[in-house]
Amino acid sequence: MCKDDPRCSAPDSDDPVVQQQWRDQSDAWLRETIRKHGWAVQSVLGNHRKRYPDFSYTVGLWGFGHPELLVIGLAADVAGWLLNQLGQLVRAGESLRAGQSVYCPNLRGGSDLQLRRVPNPHEILFVAQNVYSGPGLRKVPALQVCYPDSYGRYPWEPGYADTRWLQPPPGRFAA
Repeated sequence: MCKDDPRCSAPDSDDPVVQQQWRDQSDAWLRETIRKHGWAVQSVLGNHRKRYPDFSYTVGLWGFGHPELLVIGLAADVAGWLLNQLGQLVRAGESLRAGQSVYCPNLRGGSDLQLRRVPNPHEILFVAQNVYSGPGLRKVPALQVCYPDSYGRYPWEPGYADTRWLQPPPGRFAA
């Protein structure tokens, strides 16, 4: 996943010139990936000892006039695959919306994904906000892609069997 992505290894230097060069290369990779594919996937590794989940989100779907997509609690490779599948739907003209269910045959043996509005995207999707918001521009909206446990229950439902902190419901997570 990180083979050609300069963001995966920050420079081991406090030199401001080296740091700026690294940021410039990361920004160039992001712009080129969005130009070539329509979006990029930004993944952030969590800290499971501190009960802070991994999360990933798209950067670029807002360029299609569509909310960005966020998934919490999946490994970066699985989350990237899932977000890319959904991104292809958006690129093909489908408008995903809050409250919608999307069937994903290749996740956990087949799962209905629930899309929920993220009330605080500016506290999570920092890269997307940086790319698409600015003076006079509104904040970039997002939808959280929620997946069920092995019994088909979601984190906000009674009896949810997975570890709740790995997939907090929309509005209960900030980076």
